[in-house]
Amino acid sequence: MHRKRRRAFDPYFSRASILRLETVITTLVQKMCTQICEVKGTGTPLNMSTMYRCLTTDIVSDYCFSQSHNMLDDPQGNEKFVVAFVGIFKMLFLMRESRWTAWLIQSMSVLPKWLVPTDECMAWIQGWQSGLGERIRDVKAGKKQVSRASVFEQYIHNDDVPVDEKSDKILLDNALLFVSAGLETTGFACATATYHILDSPTIYRTLKAEISSVWPKEGHMPPLTTLEKLPYLTACLKESLRLSIGVMSRFHRINHHRPIVYKEWTIDPGWSVSMSQRFVLYDEDIFPEAKTFRPERWLKGEQSRALDKCFVVFSRGARSCIGQSLAWAEMYLALASVVHSFDMSLHDTDRRHVDPKYDYFVPFPEVESGVRVIVK
Repeated sequence: MHRKRRRAFDPYFSRASILRLETVITTLVQKMCTQICEVKGTGTPLNMSTMYRCLTTDIVSDYCFSQSHNMLDDPQGNEKFVVAFVGIFKMLFLMRESRWTAWLIQSMSVLPKWLVPTDECMAWIQGWQSGLGERIRDVKAGKKQVSRASVFEQYIHNDDVPVDEKSDKILLDNALLFVSAGLETTGFACATATYHILDSPTIYRTLKAEISSVWPKEGHMPPLTTLEKLPYLTACLKESLRLSIGVMSRFHRINHHRPIVYKEWTIDPGWSVSMSQRFVLYDEDIFPEAKTFRPERWLKGEQSRALDKCFVVFSRGARSCIGQSLAWAEMYLALASVVHSFDMSLHDTDRRHVDPKYDYFVPFPEVESGVRVIVK
């Protein structure tokens, strides 16, 4: 079932498809930078974690439905809703651990609103979920917001996809998955990158200089294909992704047909095998000083290419992250723009705000208030 659904969605998240989306990403990155300019020189702290999550939400919703959530219209006003949205992952943790909790949470969406304990944030999340359902119905009805076709429009009108795979429930489940995953993992990786880059004046200066070599001060943002060729920027993004892990929880795999041999152990068919990506990404034998942000570890030629085999942030194989090309594009364009366009310093932020500590499917840091900066 997974393979069939994955094969149907794969073409819409290919690198070629993402390159066609580049102008959408660029426009929204510029919108984010306009919002950052509002606090420039004021001394007012800015929560970049919220800013990045608003950006990634707007990008993935625009890509999926050709209609943005417009979170970047008022990032600071939407901060409490972003926090509430991220809190959904804590619900997922409870659902994973208890079938009764899963049943209760899933039932909330069908209960009368007066029966469900709520506040402004919960009401927003329920409205957001209902809005996704409306967008799916609009796509089915042929209503278009813009001329380009969205992911779900192409999927729904793809004759190779069986009709039973186009039910409202399956489409809504996929929409919830794409938007929630696209919001948090990339947003957290961008915030992690911002913290570590600003925390090291040497890294900050080196990265600024490299980006400036392809981006004149008064020039336009370089295309993604140009930014991808910058070795130091790429190294900073890889290190940020490694430290932010992507998904914290273990992925279960079961081989029903033959035993699995691991070193001196043989695991019989039918047994579940799982591990967290963190065990690889923080392995001191693979990544010396694994908890240290060291972009140079990715700049050592053949030695660094060997590390790519252990770069499992997006997992590997048939179950690898479908949105990794989109995530890379967002990070290249967003981080390059922020580093090039602004002079920033950290405000009341330390490693407790970015180091993964808790497993709620995605990693959560000890302090959840976000990476705060002063824009000079």
